[in-house]
Amino acid sequence: IQSDLKRIGVDVQLRAQDGNRMSGLLKEHNFEAYMYGWFIATKVDPKPMFHSTSVKGRYNYVNYMNPTIDALIDRGRVMNVSDPKIREDAMAVWAAYQAIMRNDQPYTMLYEPRGLVGINKKFVNVRVTSLRFLDNVHEWWIDEDAR
Repeated sequence: IQSDLKRIGVDVQLRAQDGNRMSGLLKEHNFEAYMYGWFIATKVDPKPMFHSTSVKGRYNYVNYMNPTIDALIDRGRVMNVSDPKIREDAMAVWAAYQAIMRNDQPYTMLYEPRGLVGINKKFVNVRVTSLRFLDNVHEWWIDEDAR
């Protein structure tokens, strides 16, 4: 990224920080730009990162504020998407949210690593999430007939 930006005349000085120091700088909004990794749960709730009320003391490090986004977050995060009647409405809310965020672009997302998990079907009670595939491994079991 640094060399790509240099080609267009942007001089980037890198400063590696330990996690605690970096967290402090972000909470103080003491940066021009930063690169960080996120791990986000599968339930949609962008309030800690992008809601106006999250500027102080949360993860809205870039001080992003948009009242329309606030309203969409407030509406969408409480919708029960497991109900098929509500799912379509929720999809419309999050599509509107994404359209605004794409245009406002408070962050530039560079990539999302993709992974593939394979688990033998003999295991019962498996719950795979986007954060970790061994999320509830302590609750897995194998049916007597499958042993």
